[in-house]
Amino acid sequence: MILRTFLSVLLTTLSAGYSVLAQSGDPISNPALITPAELVPGTVHPIDFTSDTTSENVRILGSWMLSSQNGNAAVQGYRDATGTYALLAQTDIGLVIFNTDDRSQPRLHAVFSRAGEMMNSVTVFGQFALCAQKAGPLLVVDLTDPGAPLLTAEYSATFTSAHDVILADTLAVVLSTTASDFPAGAHLLDLSDPAAPRQIAAITGRDFRSAAFADGILWLSVSGADSVLAYDLRSLPSVQPAGGFEFPAPAALTMNAQGTDLFVASDSADVGIGIFALTGPGTAEHLTSVVGNHISAAHALFARQSLLFSSGKNNLVQVIDVTRPEEPWLAGIFSENTSPATTAMVRADDEPGDGGVSVYVEPDGRTLYVSDAGKGLLIFAYDEPEFRIHGVRTDEVDYVSAQIYWRTTLPATGSVEVQTESGETVAIVRAPQRSRQQRVLVTGLEPGTTYRYFVFAESVRGELTQSEAFSLTTPMFAGEIIRLNAGGPGLVFGDTLWSADQEFSQGGFGYDGGSALSSTADVTGGPRPELFRTARAGMESYHFSLRSNGRYRVTLYFSEIEELAPGTRVFDVLL
Repeated sequence: MILRTFLSVLLTTLSAGYSVLAQSGDPISNPALITPAELVPGTVHPIDFTSDTTSENVRILGSWMLSSQNGNAAVQGYRDATGTYALLAQTDIGLVIFNTDDRSQPRLHAVFSRAGEMMNSVTVFGQFALCAQKAGPLLVVDLTDPGAPLLTAEYSATFTSAHDVILADTLAVVLSTTASDFPAGAHLLDLSDPAAPRQIAAITGRDFRSAAFADGILWLSVSGADSVLAYDLRSLPSVQPAGGFEFPAPAALTMNAQGTDLFVASDSADVGIGIFALTGPGTAEHLTSVVGNHISAAHALFARQSLLFSSGKNNLVQVIDVTRPEEPWLAGIFSENTSPATTAMVRADDEPGDGGVSVYVEPDGRTLYVSDAGKGLLIFAYDEPEFRIHGVRTDEVDYVSAQIYWRTTLPATGSVEVQTESGETVAIVRAPQRSRQQRVLVTGLEPGTTYRYFVFAESVRGELTQSEAFSLTTPMFAGEIIRLNAGGPGLVFGDTLWSADQEFSQGGFGYDGGSALSSTADVTGGPRPELFRTARAGMESYHFSLRSNGRYRVTLYFSEIEELAPGTRVFDVLL
């Protein structure tokens, strides 16, 4: 019996009633279930997360520790009338099936295994699991009874080393590497009869890392090259090159449900995840890339609803909101701040890796299965943040202006409405761009006045909300208020004095040059018509002697009393 070193302890005892693993070269028939001491159906084996972690909107629900010498390669979800399951492709054991009805305590349900074969991926096709192997055929496993999986078919006519399978209806795209005189490539299998898969076309000569499919166009990331290629499958069995684009070190690919946007993860964290809008058969426009301190190189991508989920080294889960693909934002993360122990992981390029290597998201868009190369099965919950405004405050309030600052739980546009205490709107100021942190400057306020204000916001998802009422009070001027009636006499309105126009003298205030003008015409639009029937023209300046340094408010009032045509009187005001 062929066993790997790391299983020498686990497989020393086989439970009664189960046969051992099939020997290499044995007839296929129905492979046996293995149940060594720690792989007994119904058992739980949680992982103790003792390392330092960072979590935002993502929390661990449950786990099953399955340490490995070669890796826990891929995970898929499966649901039938009997329950909810996670299928883990394990490179040393085979297909490990967990019951996840209780996400906090996943239980081992069954194991499907063949000796000497290393399972690289698993993909669910109806009631079947398609299992790609590093050194062996593609297996079609019947999951009608998840507790007793049965081999339905195997395919090895054109490849014997596969690492991924994607589906488009009854078409399976199997990605393989060079092995046993078979070239690397993408093999297109017809699964109309799952018991008899047949190849209808192939794209060979290149080692493809990942694939995505939409509207008859197959997109493939090329290992060892900075390119993503497109092939037209709309006239099968004919396959025609359809274009593509350059992208540094492309790895995982996935498509949104509408088939309008393609997401490409790079092996380089400096490149991040590229977002492309599909503009035609084989053509794509690069909208933006998601990079930054919290974005790591992603081994796997999964799109569900308006969210993009990724998993990679250290950052076990990253949730990116792509409601607006041109404006993606990090909505959640669960990461280990200390690097996990490096565990060899079998991948298409035979390079070692660690951390999360595969991610599957349940239809609810909130439950995630992650296969961790060195740990096993991890189940996470994504808690979508409620859209709200918080952290509202005022900064730098002076006599006539104030800065208002606020935050939102989601990227949002926003505005501030400022009202008098009686409810009259005096200002509406809009934030310049969509963000989770906003600051606006409100001007035109009056000294020594109390205002109330509200913050309004619209999230990137189109949700509307507003804050409660807040208040601010501008300070009174600290010194004397000087009012000057340019070109005219002194005026008194109630307890308010407007000084007569006067020539400047040292220590005082007044004009330097010019001549006074006056009019008897009616003046409308101003607070006091008498103030606007006089003016001074042609002066060089007005001087005011200040008692101390500080902040001063200067208000200028203008009226045209010579009845000149609009645009005739043009001048500058310099302070």
